[in-house]
Amino acid sequence: MTTSKTKVWSAAVAVSLSYTGAAFADGHTADVYAPYAGTTLVVNFPAHPHYNAVLDVLPEFTEQTGIEVEVDQLQYLKMRERQTLELTKNEGDYDLISYVVFSKADYVFADQLENLAKYFMNPKLADPNYDAGALIDGYVDNIGIAGGEKGYLPGPTGSLFGIPFGSETSVLAYRKDIFEKHGIDVPQNYDQIGRAHV
Repeated sequence: MTTSKTKVWSAAVAVSLSYTGAAFADGHTADVYAPYAGTTLVVNFPAHPHYNAVLDVLPEFTEQTGIEVEVDQLQYLKMRERQTLELTKNEGDYDLISYVVFSKADYVFADQLENLAKYFMNPKLADPNYDAGALIDGYVDNIGIAGGEKGYLPGPTGSLFGIPFGSETSVLAYRKDIFEKHGIDVPQNYDQIGRAHV
C-alpha cells in the first residue's frame, strides 16, 4: 500500500526514530526532517500502559523534527477491527500502526505492510548510529519477521516488516490443591498446558 501518507511515515519515522540529522565529514549536519516540518502523522497504538511511554517522548520528537503526532489508542480487539478497515482503503487514516503478532501474517499476506529493508538501505533515511544488533532476536523474529517458515516465522525467505516496541509476558495462576487432587503436574511450557486437563 503506497500512499503519500505512507511515504511520509517511511521517510520520517520508520528507520530514523531518533535521528534528527545526517552527520557529514566536516562535522555539520543536515536536517533530514526539514521537508516534513508541519506534517501531522496519525498513529494507532493499543490502549495499554506499555504504550503510554510513547506519549512522554512525542513532544521531544515534535521539537526535533517539526512533525506533529496524533495518537489513536484502542483496546486490542477494537484496534484489530479498525486496522483491518483502514488497511483495506487506498489511503487510510493511519500513517503508522502498532500491530499484535497475531495480525502480522494476515497483514503481510494482504500486502498491507511495507518491507522495511529499503528504508534501512537508504542513507538519506537510515540513522548510521541505529544499532539493530541491540534488539532481542526473539522479539524481532516474533513481531517483525514474516515470509519464512510457515509464512509467519523467520527463515531463509523471511523479511522484516516491523520493529519491536516492547513485550509482555504470560503468567500462569492455578489452584495447587486441584492439581494435586487430580494428579496433574504443574505445566512448565505451553505444550504441557495444552495437555493438562482433568
